[in-house]
Amino acid sequence: MIIALIIIVFGALAYLAWRKPFWALLLLVALIPFHAFIVTYLTYLFKVSPNQNFWLAFWKEWLLLILILRLIFGAIKNKKFPFKILLLDKLIIALFVLSVLSILWGTKNLTQGIWGLRYDFEFLVIYWIVRALNLERAEIIKLVKVMLGAAAVVVVFGILLAWWLPPNFLERYGYSYALGWSPEISLQSNQVIGSFTEGTARHRIISTLAGPNQLGSYLVIIIALATSLAIFAKGNQVKIFSAFLALASLISLYYTYSRSAWLAVLVSILLIVGFWLGRKVIWFSLVLIGFLLIAWGLSRMGALGNWFEVVLSRDSTTGHWEGIIKTWQAIKNHPLGLGIGRAGPLTLRFPQNGVLVNESWHWQILTEVGFLGFGLWIWILVEIYRNLVRIYQKIAEDRFLKSVLVGAIAAFSGLLVHGFFLHTWTDISTVVTMWVLVGVSFGLIENKTAEAKC
Repeated sequence: MIIALIIIVFGALAYLAWRKPFWALLLLVALIPFHAFIVTYLTYLFKVSPNQNFWLAFWKEWLLLILILRLIFGAIKNKKFPFKILLLDKLIIALFVLSVLSILWGTKNLTQGIWGLRYDFEFLVIYWIVRALNLERAEIIKLVKVMLGAAAVVVVFGILLAWWLPPNFLERYGYSYALGWSPEISLQSNQVIGSFTEGTARHRIISTLAGPNQLGSYLVIIIALATSLAIFAKGNQVKIFSAFLALASLISLYYTYSRSAWLAVLVSILLIVGFWLGRKVIWFSLVLIGFLLIAWGLSRMGALGNWFEVVLSRDSTTGHWEGIIKTWQAIKNHPLGLGIGRAGPLTLRFPQNGVLVNESWHWQILTEVGFLGFGLWIWILVEIYRNLVRIYQKIAEDRFLKSVLVGAIAAFSGLLVHGFFLHTWTDISTVVTMWVLVGVSFGLIENKTAEAKC
């Protein structure tokens, strides 16, 4: 039964993606925050085998594959790309070629290398797909509404888990209460930090995502976008809904106890305030004050009781430092990198080739493709920022598009910081949500509606 269901769903997704790509994108954005819950529950409900589970979870990659094939077919048919090729696009291709070559000198395992390419380049493919659609203003509005509507469900459910529902609530839907996770077992219903015996235990909520850190990184985007809309967009209804969603998201984010996400949100909000005030001196002062407050708070946390002791989690902090040490030990001996797929959470699937979890997306890239690849990655980030700022300067009068763009810049900046502490771009909900916004923003380069308002 489950095989027939998968075939029917894949056929329907292929048809939708080929004939109605924008609606396929809407479906992806609407369902992606619930992907982990849907797959976990269906696996439990239909007693799905591991092989069937793979195909059950593959729906999103299948949808993206059809969309990218459609893009390639259209480019061949029309003998031109649907968008202007930027330096950024050339850098992405260069990094991809380098990563493929790294399979030969480093990875030496084709399966692991292919998985590594999937993890490291899926978000860049999403950027290309969305940019190629050249969305009009009305479509962007619809897309943002779907994104925030899905997020509202995630946020409310997260608050329910934090305040009212029992910690093991998700176990009735196939989740486990394991102390650790591996690819062979189902997702945890929640994670616990602290000690039950000492009365310091706290449950980290996951809502409908794969874990508290994944929920945290996803909410960074939602908070940045909602805050930007609440400040810059027109219309009281939009402002009020966005403000309430931002506030509720902050509450939900708190109960993830994800320090990386907290820091990322702080960076995002400071950036939005900087855009709002529009004065470089005030903006610099806010950033400086914010980071001074963080430094002061960290220096005082030891004297403020068990809450900080639990949240700071010495084991987790030690893990981050160990990740940096492992990275430099690896890169010192292999300046060209270990090969794509040889670092990060993916190595847990291939333990026979060595497990190396860097606790950082940026260190993962450095470990995999060496100094040359890392330099390309930094250049890619610089080009993204340079183009986003250029687009922001062009969108002069359209307050809605400006609010979306500011939200995208702020969220991307926050997640850039987030990537120093976690493998940010391995979570599909974060990847799709963020890079859809990046693709939409870059699509404004070719968008005639946006240009007409400049």
